Amino acid sequence: MYDSASMHGSASMYDSARMSGSASMHGSASMHGSASMHGSASMYGSASMHGSASMHDSASMYDSARMSGSARMHDSARMSGLASMHDSASMHDSASMYDSASMSDSARMYGSARMSGSASITDHMCLDRPDGYVCHQPIGSENRSATAAWDYKRREICVRAGCWYGSLEELEERVAPSGGHGWTGENVERWRTQYQCLIAAASLIPKPDVWPTTNEVQP
Repeated sequence: MYDSASMHGSASMYDSARMSGSASMHGSASMHGSASMHGSASMYGSASMHGSASMHDSASMYDSARMSGSARMHDSARMSGLASMHDSASMHDSASMYDSASMSDSARMYGSARMSGSASITDHMCLDRPDGYVCHQPIGSENRSATAAWDYKRREICVRAGCWYGSLEELEERVAPSGGHGWTGENVERWRTQYQCLIAAASLIPKPDVWPTTNEVQP
């Protein structure tokens, strides 16, 4: 620990994890690997950080929120509940994530974005406002959760549904009667209608006011 960083309660830090500035840990929060906290970043409850994940500025984590990989939080971004970030996902500005929502790959949340429930943004999806995504569940033959949002690399709205990822057009083709969905039985039309409802709602998601860059510089 450096500067005026502090740990309270049963908070713990292992390996080469580090804290600086006035960063603080409370409750049973924990850091492992080469995770780091800087500025006035804070962790509460049983929040945890692993890998080379990092928090900066006044970013905060509560409850059982967790970060891993090289995920990053900046500014006044906030996570709580069972929310999680993995890989090189990042949050900044006043973005917030609750419940069991998750981010992975190179997903970005910024501006006034908020995500909750079991929504999950992956690949190059981005949110810059509370209504920047649509999540439907249960949906399809596997009763999965499907999340739609703009992809800042492809510049089109894409959908993450289980292991499948693609554009609205690609999803529409996949669930069509002649598509590659592989559905059989009496529920086929119901499943198709569920995805068609998702496509209709997702097509109205507003385009981001500002696009993230694909070569963001880490602090």
